[in-house]
Amino acid sequence: MVSTMGSQTELPSCFGRYCGFQPDESAADQWDLSKCGACPRGFRTNQTKYCVKCEEPLDVYEWQFLCFMVALPCMINWIFILRYRTGGKLLATQILLSTTECACATIFALLSTEPMGSLSMISCGVQRLSDWYPMFYNPQLQYTETVHCTQEVVYPLLTTVCIYYAYLLSVMLLIRPIVLSMIGPSKQWQDPIYAALYSLPILVVAQAVFGGLIYYAFPYIAIIVSLIGMSIYFVWTEIFTLSSLKQNIARNISIILWHIAVIGFGIVSLQSNLYYLVLVVVPVLFYFMTIKFTDPSSIDKELTFT
Repeated sequence: MVSTMGSQTELPSCFGRYCGFQPDESAADQWDLSKCGACPRGFRTNQTKYCVKCEEPLDVYEWQFLCFMVALPCMINWIFILRYRTGGKLLATQILLSTTECACATIFALLSTEPMGSLSMISCGVQRLSDWYPMFYNPQLQYTETVHCTQEVVYPLLTTVCIYYAYLLSVMLLIRPIVLSMIGPSKQWQDPIYAALYSLPILVVAQAVFGGLIYYAFPYIAIIVSLIGMSIYFVWTEIFTLSSLKQNIARNISIILWHIAVIGFGIVSLQSNLYYLVLVVVPVLFYFMTIKFTDPSSIDKELTFT
């Protein structure tokens, strides 16, 4: 039993983990006590089952999660751009355009989220993994009637990312073809755009389905994927010694520094001791110290001698 605010009237409690008594649209300080259901966007139920407006700013971990989701399509786009190996000027232009598109889409997404027109955001917070999947917690009354309380409990972490992807797609289609058509024929730059068009819907589905898991695991994902990506890049570009870095030194150093930065970001996101940041260079040093023991030609020589 839950008492109403400002009165002694006793009313049945609102059922369900995420169901609540909704505020009356005609009066901000009044609640529709006759209706129990999903809270409006930007609201969340409190302990007494009233929908309360979220007004807390995002904490550091939530900002880090959003930064990861913002950088993810940008990095995927860079991989496709490098994969198709266009000319030097065209390559640099595509990477610059991709970065600019992500920056513009980020600003537009922030301006489109409460408080509107501001680069800051308010949050309802994340208390448990189930907050990302309220559709699985709709209560059933007497096993016959389902009360639908599906809402964005983790506002704005779910929809803001999807809004960002929508802006990114729009900006990319508006800017990149126009600029790149002035530099070279479409055959030289269309493949990375097509790859991005395929990847963005996949990222949206991944955010909707696995958003909660990504929220708790993204620091580990950043570290592991960066380690694997750096190893693949070294092998793909046949970088087996420090001297081989001199070929395309600007690109090689930039990519290595980027992977090191991602590993550092993952360590910081784990909220661990910042002294662990000294370990970010260990994977690179370990690679160059041990690559000679894994060189297939060296193994063939050993087998020949035996």
